[in-house]
Amino acid sequence: MSQPSSSLFVTAALAALLAAEGARRRGWWLAAAGAALGYAFLVRPMPAAALAAAGVIWLLTGAGERPPRRRAADAVVFALPVALALGAFLLVNRIQSGAAWTTGYQSFHGTEAGPAGLLAETRGADLASASASVFAALFRENVWLLAWPLSLLPCLLARRTRLTAPLWGLVAVAIAYRLLIPKAGVSPTGPVYFCEAVPALCLLAADGLVRVASGETALGLFLAQAVARPRAAVAAGAVAATVTGLALFTSARVADLGQMAAAQNVVWHLLRQQGIHHALVFHRGVVPPWTRQSWAYFPRCNSPALDDDVLFVLRQDDDGSGDPNLRFWRQRHADRSAFVFDWPPGQAATLVGVAPAPVTPAPGPP
Repeated sequence: MSQPSSSLFVTAALAALLAAEGARRRGWWLAAAGAALGYAFLVRPMPAAALAAAGVIWLLTGAGERPPRRRAADAVVFALPVALALGAFLLVNRIQSGAAWTTGYQSFHGTEAGPAGLLAETRGADLASASASVFAALFRENVWLLAWPLSLLPCLLARRTRLTAPLWGLVAVAIAYRLLIPKAGVSPTGPVYFCEAVPALCLLAADGLVRVASGETALGLFLAQAVARPRAAVAAGAVAATVTGLALFTSARVADLGQMAAAQNVVWHLLRQQGIHHALVFHRGVVPPWTRQSWAYFPRCNSPALDDDVLFVLRQDDDGSGDPNLRFWRQRHADRSAFVFDWPPGQAATLVGVAPAPVTPAPGPP
């Protein structure tokens, strides 16, 4: 999925951006931050673009001791790799869809072309769907983040300084994205559409707990008056919440992951059971939605060289000129045996051969 990759490179960009503060080789750190964010832009363009703009603003409004010309130079060094990534993005669009400003995603889904098509997605967001999207993301993240009942609460107590501004900016971008394009999807590992903000939320939560333990907040002052050892009380609370999460949440999620993996393994179990090798498997999904065992409906991707022992091919409907699946098999992979995987509602999964033996390809010219 794109979200974990985006989260990784966004976090790397933030780390490099913060490392540049006071560093001797400031330019290299800023370039590294821009390069990481540029790759994040190629993975998930919209959140990365907003973060790049926020990063430029953060650099231009930097610490007062840096003159405006130096701030502008910093912003250029940071933004240049992002601009190169934008150029690569436009080139990929041109190859995929024939137009630089129309993505392959827009072409595939038949939406309006160009930037207007992307803006059309935001215009369709009403107040009800936008608020439900944000609430769903935050509510689910509250549990998935640290598996605590109130794991987002310490974030609200974190410092609000120049160095924490990028972290808060990332959270703000994630929320704004969910307002503009409402989505509330959940993968086996959590709310994927709020994934980029997870590392920032973890750091903010840790900082909030440290401030409470140190008595820097109203809650911390109250705790210092209520108990003899406030730092030990905060540590005990964090440990207790972690144990609660492991016992009541994490164990259930691991069991869910096991169930999903078992459902994905059904087709492989049938392949092993029948001793099938060097084959094509036509399918409409290896874990149908009706099973409610996994939202990952499709098998793993074939290798780029298409040299796997078993290749998975999406089964096509009859186009009026004969079975396209049979035609594809005979024209492209006649040296392999071919099977159809099916899992009808309420029935067991089956793996049935298309023909008793593979068709031998005709010999080529000498």
